[in-house]
Amino acid sequence: MESTPQQVVPGSVGPTRPGLRVRQSAGRRRPTGAPPPLPRSLQPTGVWWAAAAVLLVTLARIAFGPARRSLGVAVTVWDDAVVRWLAGLRLPGLTGLMEAVVASTGSVGVVGALRWATVIALLALRRIRHLLVFVGSFLAVLLVVRLATVDRPRPFGVELRGSWAGWAMPSRPVAILAATLVGVLYTLVPVGRWRQLGKWVAAGLVAAFALARIHLGVDAPTDALLGAVIGVAVSVAAYRLFVPNEVFPVTYKRGRSAHLDVGGRRGEAIRQALADQLGLTALEVEPFGLSGSAGSTPLRIQVQARTATPATCSGSCTPRAISGPTAPTSSAGRCCTAGWRTRSRSTPSSGWSSRRTTPWP
Repeated sequence: MESTPQQVVPGSVGPTRPGLRVRQSAGRRRPTGAPPPLPRSLQPTGVWWAAAAVLLVTLARIAFGPARRSLGVAVTVWDDAVVRWLAGLRLPGLTGLMEAVVASTGSVGVVGALRWATVIALLALRRIRHLLVFVGSFLAVLLVVRLATVDRPRPFGVELRGSWAGWAMPSRPVAILAATLVGVLYTLVPVGRWRQLGKWVAAGLVAAFALARIHLGVDAPTDALLGAVIGVAVSVAAYRLFVPNEVFPVTYKRGRSAHLDVGGRRGEAIRQALADQLGLTALEVEPFGLSGSAGSTPLRIQVQARTATPATCSGSCTPRAISGPTAPTSSAGRCCTAGWRTRSRSTPSSGWSSRRTTPWP
């Protein structure tokens, strides 16, 4: 007696034998095996900052470690010459101005107040992820400064007219100020003209603070440079890796905070996902029905129609309806032997819409 063969559903792999196990790859999340298209990169400037930090820390370790009697002495002589020249400027009120700059920009009280104000603002705005990265990046900067510290004393031959503690390189106050200002920019200032302007302001504040400490004799130029680079490099890397603006944008537009911006890199990611997983080419991706979507972001997606040539189609005629994914065409034009219509179905919970083409009754 012959057994009835099992029917195979189109698109499946067919019947399997008893006892045969199919293993799924844990590391392959996408059909193509490619990583998710959402951006998580340092970007060119972040790479440059990271490379500069690694290079300067390595040189400092070498100069004031194995090569302290040659390269270390040469760097110290150059630094002390610059410090003595700045400290020797006896312009009226210059020392008082430098002390005021240090007290108003990078003192413990001012930087602490700025950090606490940022924490309170992030809590009020409910940006918990930004808050965690803000705190974590600051702790990471302190750790890197601690690991990069070399046994280098304060400048020689000048009067130390400011507060200081520990070894000189890298400058811990400069690194803390740089990390705090970068954190404020990346958590509270939106991307665009204001953030770019804020970067110039932050760079000016850090430079003025470092110059004031050099004038007061508590830091050397290379100490302040290494501290600033570490503070910026570690902070920028943390924010661009863990809270990239394309995924977690900083915005103050009115509306529901759960609704996402589907333009830019996120829109490209949606189109790429449709092409990889469904084989569809998205022509337009736009949100709709946001007022009644609660916390989701429903999308209306227009996909490119797939065309197929029918076996027989005589004559030319005028199409009667909108062409769909399986609408037949001919060299003389669209075939109107059967009308076609397109039905759209929106799924707010999943955030995408599907299109199905059926013949007219």
